[in-house]
Amino acid sequence: MNTTIEQLRTHTTPAATPPSITQVRRIVQGLSATHSCDTIANDTQLSATETQDIVSAFGTWLSQSKGKITPDEPVPIPNGFTERDTGRQLHNSIVSLVARTIQDSDIVRWIARTYESGTPTLTYPVVAAVRAFAQLGKLDQISEVSPSPRFHQLVVQAYDLLEQARADAVAATHQLSTTNPGPATTMELTNKAALLNEAAATRLHRIAAIANDHPDTLEMLHREQRHFANQVSSPTTPLPSHIGELTDGQTIRIAQQAGLPTEKAAPADTRRIRERLTSLGLEADSDQLIGPALNAIQNGTEQTFWEAMAARASDNTDWHTLLEPAAS
Repeated sequence: MNTTIEQLRTHTTPAATPPSITQVRRIVQGLSATHSCDTIANDTQLSATETQDIVSAFGTWLSQSKGKITPDEPVPIPNGFTERDTGRQLHNSIVSLVARTIQDSDIVRWIARTYESGTPTLTYPVVAAVRAFAQLGKLDQISEVSPSPRFHQLVVQAYDLLEQARADAVAATHQLSTTNPGPATTMELTNKAALLNEAAATRLHRIAAIANDHPDTLEMLHREQRHFANQVSSPTTPLPSHIGELTDGQTIRIAQQAGLPTEKAAPADTRRIRERLTSLGLEADSDQLIGPALNAIQNGTEQTFWEAMAARASDNTDWHTLLEPAAS
């Protein structure tokens, strides 16, 4: 069990119902007027904790996406938002919200990146990045790439995909090399073990298929099982004990088996997508949108994807409901 992933797993579910643009706008207005947390919560029909969470998340996101800002005058911290009140520091978030002019488009973008409904689309680059962080021994730092719960959810999905495939392959290899399962079981196990030793597993699978049809060839299968055991027990090729020990090829095969496109996107497609996102004013979110756009092209749902993007560009917070068919 990886501690970092388990921590992300418990913090990847945003609030079931995202705040409205009006609620977030009133929170910012309330902070600017130095209203207390309880007053702002009553005005927005949110709880005090929900109000504090929004202040913390939106303020932090603004600082990370637009840069920290130094106010001309000190920004007072209203009652209910101090560290003594909340047990956490909200000063920087409040400064970020009060000391700059916030447009509705900023609020819509933050809501879109933080509270999108549904499951985000996992892509091969995310899978490869998670494996790369693990390989470098820096998986505990991957959450710093983005504060978005959506990104954290993708990290957890990628980790689970890699770890399950690794664990299954190791277990199958161990069973094949320490027991003499029958032909049908051998065929099933070699499908998983092939991730770690493709050539040996493929040969064993082929002979198991022959033995499955011709029981008189079982002795040939047993000889091949012993040969397989000798091959995979070599100290020069130890089995991976964690996802950071997977190779590039193994990572690609895991992604392909999960149905994730691994071929490099055509530069022309990426450039066209980026230009169209820019024309819609969504270029700042291209890091999140280019992957789903490429998937939509491959799925034949590109038109639906761009209809959803047009809705998002017009500040429609329900745009994600249009996107769901494009992600299928």
